[in-house]
Amino acid sequence: MDYKERFKLDVNGLIQENESNREFRVEKIQNLIDGYIDQVPRNEKYPQNERPDSSQLEWLANFILKEEFEDKDPWKRNRHEYPILTDYQLKRRHSKEVLISRLTSDSGECHIGTDGIDYSTRNKKIPIKEQLRREWYPIWIQNRERIYGVEDEFIKAANSERKRKERESRRPGELIVYYS
Repeated sequence: MDYKERFKLDVNGLIQENESNREFRVEKIQNLIDGYIDQVPRNEKYPQNERPDSSQLEWLANFILKEEFEDKDPWKRNRHEYPILTDYQLKRRHSKEVLISRLTSDSGECHIGTDGIDYSTRNKKIPIKEQLRREWYPIWIQNRERIYGVEDEFIKAANSERKRKERESRRPGELIVYYS
């Protein structure tokens, strides 16, 4: 087993110990890193000491800051001078933040309540088909005579004749009374 694998095992063992005192953790981590640097073979080509793997160093740094990461207090930012927020806490903080421009309309009126709900009147969302019909129907009406010409009158006549025949077929017949 080489010195890199040995360092990984030592880091995992140290984290498994779960030391509660921060000063002891820092001291043990410093001794672990110093031991790693002493084990690294020196080369004339590279006289500088080799550093441990960055992921292992990140684990050790998180292990030092264990109390900050385990603190789930939502008011950590207000109560501590230099708070360290986890990814989840940072995401929660960003979700609660609101831009000042969203709080007021163009006229300067505020529609956001203290509960964070937007009380401004909403415009009805129009479906895309309806939007297209509203945009293109007037243009079609203006241009249909140019597009269809005489055929437009023929289509109207054919439709009215079809409607007349349909009305006739659905009309009730004469009432026939039979006496017994």
